[in-house]
Amino acid sequence: LRPVRTMTVAPKSSAAMAEFSGEVRPRVETRAGFQVSGRVTQRLVEVGQTVKAGQTLATLDAQDYRLAADAADAGLSAAKVDRDQQRADYRRFEELQHKGFISQADLDRRKASLDAAEARYLQADASARASGNQAGYSALRAPHDAVVIGVDAEVGQVVAAGQSVIRLARIGEKEVLIGI
Repeated sequence: LRPVRTMTVAPKSSAAMAEFSGEVRPRVETRAGFQVSGRVTQRLVEVGQTVKAGQTLATLDAQDYRLAADAADAGLSAAKVDRDQQRADYRRFEELQHKGFISQADLDRRKASLDAAEARYLQADASARASGNQAGYSALRAPHDAVVIGVDAEVGQVVAAGQSVIRLARIGEKEVLIGI
């Protein structure tokens, strides 16, 4: 066994008061950044401002993302037309095969073309949804109720995806750091 020296700390009535300098900090700080890269076009908050969850903090130039989303939507429309045409062709060729006018191999080729057209449609649909998401990521929103404690990017600055733009302090629990 090792002897240990202990002391009980308790309030003591004393005329002497001690003052300590310290820092009050939030328990949880968030460094918010865009999920995509681009040029900052607006910063809508200032240091010290309270924000609500979902409130827009800053925006990027989303023109390129909107154009990409429009192109993906056009690709989806083209893939849908192609898929629908392949379905109609397959139904016609299926009837012709039942009547004996074409071989099973011809019908199988049409089925493969239909399957490929459906796969292209699914791919175009996923691409259109992803492009739409990218356009939506051009607005930086507060993840929770917070107070703005810092700004790391200004209007006109080009930021990378994930780069800190606004620093937020969650409203609620706080910590106090005091040097004793």
